[in-house]
Amino acid sequence: MTVAVLTVLGLLLLIDQIGRFVAVRIALPIFESSPPFQIQPLPPSETAEPLRITTPANQTLTAALFHPVGPPRGLVLFCPEFGADRWSAPAYCAGLLDRGFAILSCDFRSQGDSDAVRPGYRPIHWVTTCEVDDVRAVLRWIESDARLARLPLFLFGVSRGGGAAIAAAGAPAVRAVITDGAFSPRTMMMHFFYRWARLYIPDWLPGLLPRWYVAAMLKLVELSSGWQRGVRYVHLERILPRLKNTPVLMISGERDSYCLPRFTYRLQKLTRQDRQRAWIVPEARHNEARKLVGKVYDDRLAEFLDQAGALPKVAPDAPPAFVATIPAPHLQPRPRVAPLLSAPGESMPSAPGESGL
Repeated sequence: MTVAVLTVLGLLLLIDQIGRFVAVRIALPIFESSPPFQIQPLPPSETAEPLRITTPANQTLTAALFHPVGPPRGLVLFCPEFGADRWSAPAYCAGLLDRGFAILSCDFRSQGDSDAVRPGYRPIHWVTTCEVDDVRAVLRWIESDARLARLPLFLFGVSRGGGAAIAAAGAPAVRAVITDGAFSPRTMMMHFFYRWARLYIPDWLPGLLPRWYVAAMLKLVELSSGWQRGVRYVHLERILPRLKNTPVLMISGERDSYCLPRFTYRLQKLTRQDRQRAWIVPEARHNEARKLVGKVYDDRLAEFLDQAGALPKVAPDAPPAFVATIPAPHLQPRPRVAPLLSAPGESMPSAPGESGL
């Protein structure tokens, strides 16, 4: 009897190990395949101040400092999305620049004109400790710069850059964080497994697998990728609870098919802050919010930074310097903007199709 039980257990263990091996072989290329984000490059700015920042590893980050008209009210460190460079900052930050904020935008290593992480390294869309280390290196440089160190400091990241901004937001000088389209591997991997698994395995199998088992397999895929690429992926679920005292505004698009609105609500809930700080922009796709609602976007961000940094409000004297990178005439802006802070007794509605997270 004992021999039979041990034999069955051995066979189950063997099947499990074979299943894990096959899962990694199938899922690893998918995990490392970057989505086809439609990123329109912007020309270099003739008015921005060029900067070169040296990291503790003696590598160089290429950056640009956009100066407002008049004395700056604060400094926003902008973290570009995957595939974009420092010149993309005006596509998201021009309204803040018009309202008196200086914008410091930096190319991540192996992106734009910064040094490579190492020869042959190829970045992908998941945020790693490489991008987080770059943001921290820039924060240390800001602290050493007499012009900038005295300014109220904020972080603003888009997509992968948003994850890097959140992960580096524990620095004492950071007063608040804004993200647009930020995501985390753990949440995304689980969602896309159940969405696409039936293309590779029988339809009936995903429903039979416990979620903890699926999570373990996906973790194995992530670890295998990290080992082969020499990186560690960053999970925002572990970091966001530590930011309960650092205001975080998370933006997503209602029609974002990659970073779904419910992902944004789920991540924002981990901050244990007012749920009004999750802003889902109607009709917007991934990183498309400012393109659709221009001035509403600019006003929302400026109001958030004013509140978070206890700054006096300043109305822009000129029209926004940059409103849209890609015209979208087929989409009509329909802004539905809730106040940043709820009135007494009010609460923010749940994400579409959700009763809670």
